[in-house]
Amino acid sequence: MTMMDGLCTSVRSLLARYESVVKFMIVGGGATLCHMAAANVVRFLYDVGPQMSNVIGYCTGFFLSFFGHKFWSFAKTSQEEQGLHTFLKFGVVTAVGFGVNNGVFFVFCKQIPPLFGYEVASEGGLWFNVSLAAGCLVAAASSYCFNRFWAFK
Repeated sequence: MTMMDGLCTSVRSLLARYESVVKFMIVGGGATLCHMAAANVVRFLYDVGPQMSNVIGYCTGFFLSFFGHKFWSFAKTSQEEQGLHTFLKFGVVTAVGFGVNNGVFFVFCKQIPPLFGYEVASEGGLWFNVSLAAGCLVAAASSYCFNRFWAFK
């Protein structure tokens, strides 16, 4: 067995062990990119406020996230708890994640920049995007747990 074969075997084993986490990260990453792109478009092209831009961005990733997780990340082999029931549980998880996202976004967007002499509303997009990313990362961690062990169980 060559070194490359051993590495491929190790990677396959690791992916098999953490399959749902890897799939969650791929789907969540896509939803996060949609979120951040939409938020930046409405923030900087249409001059929408930071909080509302985050709300609009978060909503754009909702359906991509739901269908990606339902049919791929946490796909079931049986048809039990499919449909409206799963969608409603996912909606609850998303609402909690949205609250977490908005809370972290608010702290990073409104509370931290003044400590460094910035005002997010008037100075570029650095703090806006740092705030978006922080909110998305913290919300993703909580959402994975709730989705994995409750919504798509």
